[in-house]
Amino acid sequence: MFPRSQPVESIRGTSCPSLGRNQGRGAEIALVDGVGRRRYAIAATENTPSSQAREAGELNMLNKGAGDFPDQIYDFHQNYGRPLKALRFVAHGLDRFPERAGQELTQLTQLTLASNRLTELPDSICDLAKLSALNLLRNQLTELPDRLGDLSHLRHLDIATNRLQTLPLTFGNLTRLERVVADCNDLRRIPETLSRMTCHTLSFNHNQLVALPRCLANMINLTALSANDNKISFLPSNFGDSRSLTTVKLCANIIEELPESISRLPRLKSLWLDHNAPMAALPWNFYMLTSLVELRMDANPGMKYPTPDTRARGVLRRCGAFTLLLGLVSNTFSILMPRAGCCRARKP
Repeated sequence: MFPRSQPVESIRGTSCPSLGRNQGRGAEIALVDGVGRRRYAIAATENTPSSQAREAGELNMLNKGAGDFPDQIYDFHQNYGRPLKALRFVAHGLDRFPERAGQELTQLTQLTLASNRLTELPDSICDLAKLSALNLLRNQLTELPDRLGDLSHLRHLDIATNRLQTLPLTFGNLTRLERVVADCNDLRRIPETLSRMTCHTLSFNHNQLVALPRCLANMINLTALSANDNKISFLPSNFGDSRSLTTVKLCANIIEELPESISRLPRLKSLWLDHNAPMAALPWNFYMLTSLVELRMDANPGMKYPTPDTRARGVLRRCGAFTLLLGLVSNTFSILMPRAGCCRARKP
């Protein structure tokens, strides 16, 4: 969360998620042969003897800086009598994921390649049809394979903290994803194909977005949208058709005004609009957001209605379950909440 007094510079300097070396479910056992070549044995989950790796079907490579993809991985099925289902390379220094891995490790359900140096992924990774979890956090990826949407069983996808400039058009085919977290990338636009998705959370903080897609209105399960620290100057005119939204966070953008349709969000409880310098006023029908309990509008110097001096008073007003975190004079508050007679003001 961004503190109310935090300047936009510090918001934009907020560090992105990182994954430590030891964040994983297992450990690596490294063996070195007589000529100094590194050999890898198999280890299963934490506190599980390596002899039980056959039952676990998991391989964890946590040797930071090694940077290689050992050929022994392809022999897992032959050596242990069951297919490899979970493969984790965390902080391994990996700069490529082999084409062969996508062709041969077809029984994988979990693949973690977090905190490496990957700049691209082979198309064959999209042939891992049984994948339910793919973690690409904290790499140097500039794009994702065009066929990413073929991973139809994917439920968890981590792509934050990369250098992605776009998402493939097939991204919308990932209909089983519960959340999309693409923070800390270089995304400029979001494809309209997301309308096919059923996820409940979209997070695109710290990107280069200039607009939000109109398809948000068709995402019937979407409850939380976060796009802080972008370059968004307007919201789609049909934004109010995203009727399942309960939380919208759009801090540190350049939004000039909100569409009148926003008043049609019956479930909206939290709205963050801090650090949108060009914003001058709230829509005339803003009072129709009867479920709203949190409204943040700090550091909007262009705001004429309500004015900066009245917002600075920090008056806390309540009306039933409604809490308005704004400095509003009584007549302004009467416009926002017509039943102002039942509200009581309390100055800090």
